[in-house]
Amino acid sequence: LNDRVAANTPYFETAEHSAQIDGRRLRDLERKFKDGKVNVLSCSTTMEMGVDIGGLSAVIMNNTPPSSANYLQRAGRAGRRGEGVSFAVTLCPGSPHGEQVFENPLWPFLSNIGSPRVGFDSERLVQRHVNALCLGTFLDAYDVRRLKTGWFYKSDETGASPGGQFVEWCRLKAEDDERLVSGLSNLVRGTAVNARARSWLLERTAESLLEAMEEWQREVDALREDAQQFEGQGEPRVPALLALQRQLRRLEEEYLLSELANRQFLPGYGFPTGVVSFVPTTIDDLKKKERERQSREEALGKRLGYPSRQLEIAIREYAPGAEVVMDGRVYQSSGVTLNWHIPPGVENANEVQALRHVWRCRRCGITGDAIAEPESDCPHCEGPVEKEKYLQPAGFAVDIHDHPHNNVVSPMFMPVDPPWISCTTPDWASFANPRIGRFRYTDSGHLFHGRRGITGHGYAICLRCGRAASEVGSKWETPVPEAVEEGHVRLRGGRNLDGTNICDGAGFAIQRGLWLGGSRTTDVFELQLRDLADSGTALSIGIALRRTFCQRLGIEEQEIGVSVRPARDQNGLVIQSIFLYDSAKGGNGYVAEMRDYVVPSLRECIRVLDCSKKCDAACHGCLLTYDTQYDSTKLNRHKGLAFFTNELLAGLELQERDQILGEGSRVLTRPLYRHLAEVGAAPDIEEIRIWIGNDANAWDVEGFPLYRHLLRWAESGLSCRLFVVPDTWTRLSEGSRHALAALVAAGQGKIEIHRAEGPSADLGRGKVIAAAGGSKRCVKWAVPGENVHAMNEAWGQHSPVAPNVYALLNERLSEIATKPMESEELRPRPEGAEAILPIHDELNGRIEGFGSRFWEHVLTNCDALRNEFSRQSTMTSVSYSDRYITTPWALVLLREILMDLVRRNRISSDTALHVLTKNLRPDHAGRRQVRSISDPFQDDTTRKAVFKKAFETGHGKLRWTGPVELQVGPTPHFRELQFEWQNGTKWSLKLDQGIGYWRCRPSADFPFGSSAAEQVARSNDIANRHRVVTKGSFPTYIYIAKVSANV
Repeated sequence: LNDRVAANTPYFETAEHSAQIDGRRLRDLERKFKDGKVNVLSCSTTMEMGVDIGGLSAVIMNNTPPSSANYLQRAGRAGRRGEGVSFAVTLCPGSPHGEQVFENPLWPFLSNIGSPRVGFDSERLVQRHVNALCLGTFLDAYDVRRLKTGWFYKSDETGASPGGQFVEWCRLKAEDDERLVSGLSNLVRGTAVNARARSWLLERTAESLLEAMEEWQREVDALREDAQQFEGQGEPRVPALLALQRQLRRLEEEYLLSELANRQFLPGYGFPTGVVSFVPTTIDDLKKKERERQSREEALGKRLGYPSRQLEIAIREYAPGAEVVMDGRVYQSSGVTLNWHIPPGVENANEVQALRHVWRCRRCGITGDAIAEPESDCPHCEGPVEKEKYLQPAGFAVDIHDHPHNNVVSPMFMPVDPPWISCTTPDWASFANPRIGRFRYTDSGHLFHGRRGITGHGYAICLRCGRAASEVGSKWETPVPEAVEEGHVRLRGGRNLDGTNICDGAGFAIQRGLWLGGSRTTDVFELQLRDLADSGTALSIGIALRRTFCQRLGIEEQEIGVSVRPARDQNGLVIQSIFLYDSAKGGNGYVAEMRDYVVPSLRECIRVLDCSKKCDAACHGCLLTYDTQYDSTKLNRHKGLAFFTNELLAGLELQERDQILGEGSRVLTRPLYRHLAEVGAAPDIEEIRIWIGNDANAWDVEGFPLYRHLLRWAESGLSCRLFVVPDTWTRLSEGSRHALAALVAAGQGKIEIHRAEGPSADLGRGKVIAAAGGSKRCVKWAVPGENVHAMNEAWGQHSPVAPNVYALLNERLSEIATKPMESEELRPRPEGAEAILPIHDELNGRIEGFGSRFWEHVLTNCDALRNEFSRQSTMTSVSYSDRYITTPWALVLLREILMDLVRRNRISSDTALHVLTKNLRPDHAGRRQVRSISDPFQDDTTRKAVFKKAFETGHGKLRWTGPVELQVGPTPHFRELQFEWQNGTKWSLKLDQGIGYWRCRPSADFPFGSSAAEQVARSNDIANRHRVVTKGSFPTYIYIAKVSANV
């Protein structure tokens, strides 16, 4: 180079421009590039948008842009200052997309640019927009683009913070803001949360921000506590202290909107979220930055940042032992950054919130994660559970004493493990021929990405300083790796009181055999095809399916992940399930579209598998991509192609015999209730009709998947008519009839119950099960078979022999000949009832005292029961049956009611308490993170433990001293409280809506995942501080009757 300079020979000076480079360095490169001092920039997509560099004459793309919009954006960087000539060169790789562009160079100018779309059928995605609206309303007086995270999260001298005030505003005042209420109504109309109450949406906003605040505060507290060790050392510029201060500034000076998007509180708008950082600063870097600080103090106010990757990529590229190349320098990762702090005297690894357990059932395949070690049996099928302990890193770091180099001889290969994944919903949809397969989608799928280290035995990690190293063998058979054995040097520096920099991590603080990883919730699509038992064939089909689907949507394949694992089909046989999932943390709604495109995308798989290069098994022309290269030995396009038999392809088409709604019949590719909910949100729909019947004993009115939608439709003015098959009505229980009556009352004249007289729903080969219509059009849904479905959570589920169908018709719904049932017919007086008590808001007030108000109201309004209480002494037994004792909130209210019997001296040490409720839904575990007291327990074991501890511990001085039992099994339709005295007299209180009629205000966080004792302690605290209020303006009823008298 020196010779060329001396000879005045032109040469190129190049530099890297990517998100992995320090922000100050990037700005310096941009300035030099504009000035011509650097004339070639090797860029990532950081230069695609938002950067204007005049005089740029050429753009060279080292890969084919995924869409024409990307190409035009990148090529448009050149020729922006009126240059006569500028050019763009694209190097097309040997991939299908690259070869197509090479054959058609005019592709970016001829292809259509797809319109941006927003997914409305993901609760989580819509909730982020709700969060954005709420935050924008709260911060209306500020320029939110300039607000910093530290200002929003940190408490002032009064102990309050803007973030905390926002949480309280959401819970107590937001519903009084007319502008916000109007905005929320417009925002959620026609979306997946349309049926949710405003209070529910606002509570989710409050909970989401609390979670983000807690994560941020843990990181800040850990850094501050580490920094305290330098107090009194007399060296204000200790390099380790400088590193900690730099990290603190990064956390506190991060722009608020960027921070909240990364925590998935706000929409990410396509930018990576859920990222973790790599801290490459060494003593040499810090000394250099200190010299710059002394000469340019003003630079300290600028935003500081580190290289970052999404977690699933970071645990491979930044994992301890990996080498990271940045700006021509090679750094070696030596550990993790800490978002916890363990005082030296504490010998308990449970203090580390980032330590968790992931589990997977070997029988049904469901996955989940928890802080506490899971049970050995699956909570869903009781099959054996595989479980691993892992640490979710806040980030990674180099040894502060390390010296980066520029010699990359052989980069270390980090093994790639497939994710643990499950689609946590029972709602399957079928193909035109259900026998060829089925599929399902959820926006709350569980996904775990983990790394087991180089040898597959995990990592040894020091919880004191964060230093980590791969295990060389099983932790039971090999010693602690040398890098983290007792007496190792602190990862990020610092000194002990004796002046040494030796870490005090030893014993429990050195965790052995840990995985590095993280769990998240995202959009997941699961596909099962009959007889697909080979994992390589399944993966080949899955990759081809992803390619055709992404081409249809016009997105990069990296936006969607693909995986396979063993699962059981509808007949209980073991096959391979194919999973497609959104790669972005929290999901971005892409795979939700697969429900509509699965059939054409499957057909197009044949084109991909019939490789144009006619390769032996897999190549870049068909199945190989950046993320599938690690599975190249498993892929076989020939096996995938052979799987697409004529029978399979024919099964994708709706046969004439199954077109039960006529020629316009279409296969329903999503749960019927979800499709009806989407159609019902359309502005031209005026009426909803639903047919219900079948086995009266199988009814569960409040478990009906459209229950909340009916209330919301009624609130918005739609007429909702439910038609009950006459034979079913005559056999319907009192509890189900009263539940229908409560639904009609809540609808305030917009919900009606009719007898389904006549053959209007009979189609010969099936039954109309629902319809929605307006003045010009209607939509009808039909199911195969002779019977309409029972009103329970399984209503509308697909048949294993024929598909559910729907049709769009240009006609009005037919006139109704029947009249709605009257209240007296819907709500018959129970036989032997001594009193019927309507309750409005009489019991509202502090939770502590709810039980006292309950019994005062009951005894004041029922003379016979009051007299019985005055004559009798203690009860021998108390029982309560209610299928909805599924949340901590339900336990709190039930305990308040029953504990007041203890206060009234009606309970002795011999009084047995027996509560009967139903199993938790199989899809509860692994769904969105639970935080509120009104969220469901995640497994029956925890629910039973908390129930027993709640009554044994009691509240205040009151305790239940007799036997206590929570039984899970079939439950009656009525919520019923029964108690029996020593002389055999037994009374019954039937609650038509149970304790679910009341809600907690303000809503309260609940420590799911902690011990039963901690959960009960939190319940007591909530009872002391919070209030109970009714959910709506309609009443609930209590029916009081003497079941048997003393003999």
